[in-house]
Amino acid sequence: MEPRIGSALSAGFRAANRSWAGIGFFGGTMLLVMVVSLFAIAATNPPALRPAGEEPAALPAPAVPAPAAPAVEPSVSPAAPAPAPDSAPPAAASDVNLFNQLETASQPPAIPADTAPPPADEHDRAVRAWLGRVWPLALFIVLVMLAVNVWLSGGQIGYLAARINGQPAPLALFWQEGARAFGRLLGAWALMMGSGIAVLLVLALASALLAPLPEGVRRVLGWLVLLALGAAGAWLLVRLSFWFIAVVVDRVGPVAGLKTSWRATKGRWLKTAGLGLLIGLISVGVSLAFGLVEGLGNLIGGAAAVVLGVGANLTGLVASLYIGFAALAAYIRFYQDVKGQGAASSV
Repeated sequence: MEPRIGSALSAGFRAANRSWAGIGFFGGTMLLVMVVSLFAIAATNPPALRPAGEEPAALPAPAVPAPAAPAVEPSVSPAAPAPAPDSAPPAAASDVNLFNQLETASQPPAIPADTAPPPADEHDRAVRAWLGRVWPLALFIVLVMLAVNVWLSGGQIGYLAARINGQPAPLALFWQEGARAFGRLLGAWALMMGSGIAVLLVLALASALLAPLPEGVRRVLGWLVLLALGAAGAWLLVRLSFWFIAVVVDRVGPVAGLKTSWRATKGRWLKTAGLGLLIGLISVGVSLAFGLVEGLGNLIGGAAAVVLGVGANLTGLVASLYIGFAALAAYIRFYQDVKGQGAASSV
Protein backbone atom coordinates (compact mmCIF):
# COMPACT_ATOMS: atom_id res chain seq x y z
CA MET A 1 0.00 0.00 0.00
CA GLU A 2 1.03 3.64 -0.40
CA PRO A 3 3.10 4.70 2.61
CA ARG A 4 1.49 7.25 4.89
CA ILE A 5 3.13 9.52 7.43
CA GLY A 6 0.46 9.05 10.10
CA SER A 7 0.40 5.27 9.98
CA ALA A 8 4.21 5.06 9.94
CA LEU A 9 4.49 7.39 12.92
CA SER A 10 1.83 5.60 14.98
CA ALA A 11 3.46 2.25 14.22
CA GLY A 12 6.81 3.69 15.27
CA PHE A 13 5.52 4.82 18.67
CA ARG A 14 3.77 1.48 19.24
CA ALA A 15 7.04 -0.31 18.52
CA ALA A 16 8.91 2.03 20.88
CA ASN A 17 6.36 1.36 23.63
CA ARG A 18 7.26 -2.35 23.42
CA SER A 19 11.00 -1.69 23.28
CA TRP A 20 11.88 -0.39 26.74
CA ALA A 21 14.30 -3.25 27.28
CA GLY A 22 16.04 -2.38 24.01
CA ILE A 23 16.10 1.33 24.92
CA GLY A 24 17.75 0.49 28.24
CA PHE A 25 20.29 -1.78 26.55
CA PHE A 26 21.11 0.84 23.92
CA GLY A 27 21.46 3.70 26.41
CA GLY A 28 23.32 1.58 28.97
CA THR A 29 25.86 0.41 26.41
CA MET A 30 26.55 3.95 25.20
CA LEU A 31 26.86 5.17 28.79
CA LEU A 32 29.24 2.36 29.69
CA VAL A 33 31.50 3.13 26.73
CA MET A 34 31.55 6.83 27.60
CA VAL A 35 32.34 6.22 31.27
CA VAL A 36 35.16 3.79 30.46
CA SER A 37 36.57 6.28 27.93
CA LEU A 38 36.48 9.12 30.46
CA PHE A 39 38.23 7.01 33.09
CA ALA A 40 40.89 6.02 30.55
CA ILE A 41 41.51 9.69 29.71
CA ALA A 42 41.55 10.65 33.39
CA ALA A 43 44.17 7.97 34.08
CA THR A 44 46.62 9.85 31.85
CA ASN A 45 46.78 12.71 34.40
CA PRO A 46 45.57 15.55 32.14
CA PRO A 47 46.49 19.14 33.09
CA ALA A 48 43.90 21.16 34.96
CA LEU A 49 41.56 23.16 32.78
CA ARG A 50 41.84 26.92 32.78
CA PRO A 51 39.07 29.21 31.53
CA ALA A 52 39.86 30.94 28.25
CA GLY A 53 41.44 34.34 28.72
CA GLU A 54 42.25 33.83 32.38
CA GLU A 55 45.75 34.94 33.35
CA PRO A 56 47.71 33.60 36.32
CA ALA A 57 46.78 35.43 39.48
CA ALA A 58 49.35 37.94 40.68
CA LEU A 59 50.59 37.87 44.23
CA PRO A 60 49.10 40.50 46.55
CA ALA A 61 51.24 43.60 47.00
CA PRO A 62 52.82 43.95 50.44
CA ALA A 63 51.52 46.72 52.64
CA VAL A 64 53.65 49.87 52.56
CA PRO A 65 53.77 51.72 55.92
CA ALA A 66 53.05 55.43 55.75
CA PRO A 67 56.14 57.58 56.38
CA ALA A 68 56.32 59.34 59.70
CA ALA A 69 55.62 63.07 59.64
CA PRO A 70 58.77 65.15 60.19
CA ALA A 71 59.02 66.76 63.59
CA VAL A 72 58.67 70.53 63.69
CA GLU A 73 60.88 72.29 66.20
CA PRO A 74 58.97 74.80 68.33
CA SER A 75 60.00 78.39 67.94
CA VAL A 76 62.26 79.69 70.75
CA SER A 77 62.18 83.33 69.79
CA PRO A 78 60.60 85.36 72.57
CA ALA A 79 59.35 87.85 69.99
CA ALA A 80 57.34 85.27 68.01
CA PRO A 81 53.74 85.00 69.08
CA ALA A 82 52.43 81.60 70.06
CA PRO A 83 50.31 79.96 67.35
CA ALA A 84 46.61 79.69 67.89
CA PRO A 85 45.29 76.23 68.79
CA ASP A 86 43.16 75.94 65.64
CA SER A 87 45.75 77.24 63.18
CA ALA A 88 47.29 74.97 60.48
CA PRO A 89 50.96 73.89 60.66
CA PRO A 90 53.50 75.86 58.68
CA ALA A 91 53.10 75.53 54.89
CA ALA A 92 56.61 74.23 54.29
CA ALA A 93 56.25 71.33 56.71
CA SER A 94 52.86 70.39 55.28
CA ASP A 95 54.16 70.39 51.67
CA VAL A 96 57.12 68.21 52.54
CA ASN A 97 54.94 65.66 54.31
CA LEU A 98 52.48 65.31 51.43
CA PHE A 99 55.24 65.09 48.80
CA ASN A 100 56.98 62.32 50.67
CA GLN A 101 53.79 60.30 51.00
CA LEU A 102 52.95 60.53 47.28
CA GLU A 103 56.47 59.68 46.21
CA THR A 104 56.60 56.62 48.46
CA ALA A 105 53.14 55.36 47.42
CA SER A 106 53.92 55.70 43.70
CA GLN A 107 56.83 53.29 43.85
CA PRO A 108 55.76 49.72 42.90
CA PRO A 109 56.44 47.10 45.54
CA ALA A 110 59.25 44.70 44.77
CA ILE A 111 58.33 41.02 44.42
CA PRO A 112 61.04 38.48 45.12
CA ALA A 113 62.14 36.44 42.09
CA ASP A 114 61.30 33.10 43.69
CA THR A 115 57.64 34.15 44.27
CA ALA A 116 56.92 35.64 40.80
CA PRO A 117 53.87 34.16 39.00
CA PRO A 118 54.55 31.55 36.34
CA PRO A 119 54.57 32.61 32.66
CA ALA A 120 51.19 32.73 30.92
CA ASP A 121 52.06 30.04 28.36
CA GLU A 122 53.14 27.42 30.89
CA HIS A 123 49.64 25.89 30.91
CA ASP A 124 49.61 25.78 27.10
CA ARG A 125 52.95 23.95 27.05
CA ALA A 126 51.61 21.44 29.56
CA VAL A 127 48.50 20.83 27.42
CA ARG A 128 50.58 20.34 24.26
CA ALA A 129 52.89 17.93 26.04
CA TRP A 130 49.89 15.96 27.35
CA LEU A 131 48.29 15.79 23.89
CA GLY A 132 51.53 14.58 22.38
CA ARG A 133 51.63 11.81 24.97
CA VAL A 134 47.97 10.77 24.91
CA TRP A 135 46.97 11.00 21.23
CA PRO A 136 47.31 7.24 20.51
CA LEU A 137 44.90 6.48 23.34
CA ALA A 138 42.52 9.21 22.14
CA LEU A 139 42.57 7.82 18.61
CA PHE A 140 41.90 4.32 19.92
CA ILE A 141 38.94 5.60 21.98
CA VAL A 142 37.47 7.36 18.94
CA LEU A 143 37.75 4.18 16.86
CA VAL A 144 36.16 2.10 19.62
CA MET A 145 33.27 4.53 19.97
CA LEU A 146 32.75 4.52 16.20
CA ALA A 147 32.72 0.73 16.14
CA VAL A 148 30.25 0.54 19.03
CA ASN A 149 28.03 3.11 17.35
CA VAL A 150 28.00 1.19 14.08
CA TRP A 151 27.29 -2.07 15.88
CA LEU A 152 24.48 -0.55 17.95
CA SER A 153 22.96 1.04 14.84
CA GLY A 154 22.74 -2.32 13.12
CA GLY A 155 21.35 -3.98 16.23
CA GLN A 156 18.79 -1.23 16.75
CA ILE A 157 17.51 -1.45 13.17
CA GLY A 158 17.22 -5.24 13.31
CA TYR A 159 15.58 -5.13 16.74
CA LEU A 160 12.95 -2.57 15.68
CA ALA A 161 12.31 -4.30 12.36
CA ALA A 162 11.36 -7.40 14.32
CA ARG A 163 9.08 -5.30 16.54
CA ILE A 164 7.39 -3.73 13.52
CA ASN A 165 6.78 -7.15 11.96
CA GLY A 166 5.45 -8.63 15.21
CA GLN A 167 8.34 -11.08 15.53
CA PRO A 168 10.14 -12.02 18.77
CA ALA A 169 12.72 -9.40 19.65
CA PRO A 170 14.99 -10.53 22.51
CA LEU A 171 17.97 -8.43 23.51
CA ALA A 172 20.25 -11.02 21.93
CA LEU A 173 18.92 -9.73 18.61
CA PHE A 174 20.96 -6.57 19.17
CA TRP A 175 24.18 -8.56 19.11
CA GLN A 176 23.12 -10.84 16.25
CA GLU A 177 21.91 -8.14 13.89
CA GLY A 178 24.71 -5.73 14.80
CA ALA A 179 27.37 -8.37 14.22
CA ARG A 180 25.76 -9.56 10.98
CA ALA A 181 25.55 -6.07 9.45
CA PHE A 182 28.72 -4.62 11.00
CA GLY A 183 30.98 -4.85 7.97
CA ARG A 184 28.37 -3.55 5.53
CA LEU A 185 27.39 -0.67 7.82
CA LEU A 186 31.03 0.21 8.39
CA GLY A 187 31.47 0.43 4.63
CA ALA A 188 28.43 2.72 4.40
CA TRP A 189 29.85 4.94 7.18
CA ALA A 190 33.22 5.11 5.39
CA LEU A 191 31.51 6.02 2.11
CA MET A 192 29.47 8.73 3.83
CA MET A 193 32.49 10.19 5.66
CA GLY A 194 34.57 10.11 2.47
CA SER A 195 31.83 12.07 0.69
CA GLY A 196 31.82 14.62 3.50
CA ILE A 197 35.59 15.06 3.26
CA ALA A 198 35.26 15.53 -0.50
CA VAL A 199 32.67 18.28 0.05
CA LEU A 200 35.00 20.03 2.50
CA LEU A 201 37.83 19.90 -0.02
CA VAL A 202 35.56 21.41 -2.68
CA LEU A 203 34.64 24.20 -0.26
CA ALA A 204 38.31 24.87 0.47
CA LEU A 205 39.06 25.01 -3.26
CA ALA A 206 36.14 27.38 -3.86
CA SER A 207 37.33 29.61 -1.02
CA ALA A 208 40.82 29.75 -2.54
CA LEU A 209 39.40 30.64 -5.95
CA LEU A 210 37.24 33.41 -4.49
CA ALA A 211 40.11 34.93 -2.46
CA PRO A 212 41.37 37.36 -5.20
CA LEU A 213 37.89 38.88 -5.66
CA PRO A 214 36.75 42.03 -3.84
CA GLU A 215 35.36 41.53 -0.36
CA GLY A 216 31.77 42.43 -1.26
CA VAL A 217 31.67 40.09 -4.26
CA ARG A 218 33.35 37.34 -2.27
CA ARG A 219 30.79 37.68 0.52
CA VAL A 220 27.80 37.51 -1.85
CA LEU A 221 29.20 34.50 -3.72
CA GLY A 222 30.02 32.79 -0.43
CA TRP A 223 26.43 33.13 0.79
CA LEU A 224 25.12 31.83 -2.54
CA VAL A 225 27.41 28.81 -2.33
CA LEU A 226 26.32 28.10 1.26
CA LEU A 227 22.62 28.35 0.34
CA ALA A 228 23.13 26.05 -2.65
CA LEU A 229 25.00 23.52 -0.53
CA GLY A 230 22.33 23.67 2.19
CA ALA A 231 19.53 23.02 -0.31
CA ALA A 232 21.50 20.21 -1.96
CA GLY A 233 22.32 18.69 1.42
CA ALA A 234 18.68 18.72 2.56
CA TRP A 235 17.57 17.12 -0.71
CA LEU A 236 20.29 14.48 -0.51
CA LEU A 237 19.60 13.75 3.16
CA VAL A 238 15.98 12.87 2.36
CA ARG A 239 16.96 10.72 -0.63
CA LEU A 240 19.32 8.69 1.60
CA SER A 241 16.88 8.32 4.52
CA PHE A 242 16.61 4.51 4.10
CA TRP A 243 20.26 3.80 3.29
CA PHE A 244 21.25 2.08 6.54
CA ILE A 245 17.79 0.52 6.94
CA ALA A 246 18.12 -1.16 3.55
CA VAL A 247 21.65 -2.39 4.41
CA VAL A 248 20.40 -4.12 7.58
CA VAL A 249 16.87 -5.21 6.64
CA ASP A 250 17.63 -6.34 3.08
CA ARG A 251 21.16 -7.53 3.97
CA VAL A 252 22.78 -5.80 1.01
CA GLY A 253 26.06 -3.96 0.60
CA PRO A 254 26.67 -0.23 1.07
CA VAL A 255 26.29 0.71 -2.61
CA ALA A 256 23.23 -1.50 -3.10
CA GLY A 257 21.64 -0.01 0.02
CA LEU A 258 22.27 3.49 -1.29
CA LYS A 259 20.60 2.62 -4.59
CA THR A 260 17.66 1.05 -2.76
CA SER A 261 17.11 4.20 -0.72
CA TRP A 262 17.33 6.27 -3.88
CA ARG A 263 14.60 4.19 -5.52
CA ALA A 264 12.42 4.16 -2.41
CA THR A 265 12.34 7.96 -2.19
CA LYS A 266 11.79 8.53 -5.91
CA GLY A 267 8.52 10.43 -6.24
CA ARG A 268 8.13 10.44 -2.43
CA TRP A 269 10.55 13.18 -1.46
CA LEU A 270 7.88 15.41 0.08
CA LYS A 271 6.33 12.55 2.07
CA THR A 272 9.70 11.40 3.38
CA ALA A 273 10.69 14.96 4.24
CA GLY A 274 7.32 15.46 5.94
CA LEU A 275 7.92 12.43 8.13
CA GLY A 276 11.31 13.73 9.18
CA LEU A 277 9.94 17.24 9.79
CA LEU A 278 7.13 15.93 11.99
CA ILE A 279 9.56 13.84 14.04
CA GLY A 280 11.84 16.85 14.39
CA LEU A 281 8.97 19.02 15.66
CA ILE A 282 8.03 16.38 18.23
CA SER A 283 11.62 16.17 19.43
CA VAL A 284 11.95 19.97 19.68
CA GLY A 285 8.65 20.20 21.58
CA VAL A 286 9.75 17.60 24.12
CA SER A 287 13.11 19.33 24.58
CA LEU A 288 11.40 22.69 25.14
CA ALA A 289 9.07 21.16 27.73
CA PHE A 290 11.94 19.79 29.79
CA GLY A 291 13.85 23.04 29.32
CA LEU A 292 10.91 24.96 30.77
CA VAL A 293 10.89 22.65 33.79
CA GLU A 294 14.59 23.28 34.36
CA GLY A 295 14.09 27.03 33.90
CA LEU A 296 11.27 26.97 36.46
CA GLY A 297 13.61 25.32 38.93
CA ASN A 298 16.22 28.02 38.34
CA LEU A 299 13.61 30.69 39.05
CA ILE A 300 12.57 29.03 42.30
CA GLY A 301 16.16 28.43 43.39
CA GLY A 302 17.45 26.43 46.33
CA ALA A 303 16.84 22.68 46.53
CA ALA A 304 14.00 22.93 43.98
CA ALA A 305 16.48 24.09 41.33
CA VAL A 306 18.68 21.04 41.93
CA VAL A 307 15.79 18.56 42.00
CA LEU A 308 14.02 19.97 38.95
CA GLY A 309 17.26 20.45 37.02
CA VAL A 310 18.55 16.91 37.58
CA GLY A 311 15.10 15.40 37.05
CA ALA A 312 14.51 17.35 33.83
CA ASN A 313 17.89 16.38 32.39
CA LEU A 314 17.60 12.68 33.24
CA THR A 315 14.00 12.45 32.06
CA GLY A 316 14.86 14.40 28.93
CA LEU A 317 17.65 11.94 28.15
CA VAL A 318 15.25 8.99 28.46
CA ALA A 319 12.68 10.83 26.34
CA SER A 320 15.31 11.48 23.64
CA LEU A 321 16.17 7.77 23.51
CA TYR A 322 12.48 6.88 23.33
CA ILE A 323 11.80 9.34 20.50
CA GLY A 324 14.88 8.09 18.66
CA PHE A 325 13.54 4.53 18.78
CA ALA A 326 10.07 5.69 17.69
CA ALA A 327 11.52 7.72 14.80
CA LEU A 328 13.66 4.85 13.52
CA ALA A 329 10.73 2.44 13.78
CA ALA A 330 8.56 4.90 11.82
CA TYR A 331 11.16 5.06 9.05
CA ILE A 332 11.35 1.25 8.97
CA ARG A 333 7.57 1.00 8.66
CA PHE A 334 7.54 3.66 5.93
CA TYR A 335 10.26 1.77 4.04
CA GLN A 336 8.43 -1.53 4.37
CA ASP A 337 5.24 0.08 3.01
CA VAL A 338 7.23 1.38 0.04
CA LYS A 339 8.61 -2.10 -0.61
CA GLY A 340 5.14 -3.62 -0.27
CA GLN A 341 3.72 -1.21 -2.80
CA GLY A 342 6.58 -1.94 -5.17
CA ALA A 343 6.01 -5.68 -4.84
CA ALA A 344 2.26 -5.24 -5.40
CA SER A 345 2.77 -3.06 -8.50
CA SER A 346 5.20 -5.55 -10.00
CA VAL A 347 2.68 -8.40 -9.80
